[in-house]
Amino acid sequence: MAEVAVRRVLRGLADERVPVPGREDEQALRTPFETIWSRPVVGTNLVITYLVTAQALDILGVRPAWKEIR
Repeated sequence: MAEVAVRRVLRGLADERVPVPGREDEQALRTPFETIWSRPVVGTNLVITYLVTAQALDILGVRPAWKEIR
């Protein structure tokens, strides 16, 4: 079931009608040059990390959440 939930989040990130970062997203890392965001995968203990640039949204990985997802 986690695979289905991950695919659902990835489809949402790929949909240009869905704003990024979303209201449920959190900053995972911020440097003077970029901000990496994390989006929770509902029903799992995973987050998808991503980077928004002027031309693209880059998926960086699927990782265990560092705190409990509700």
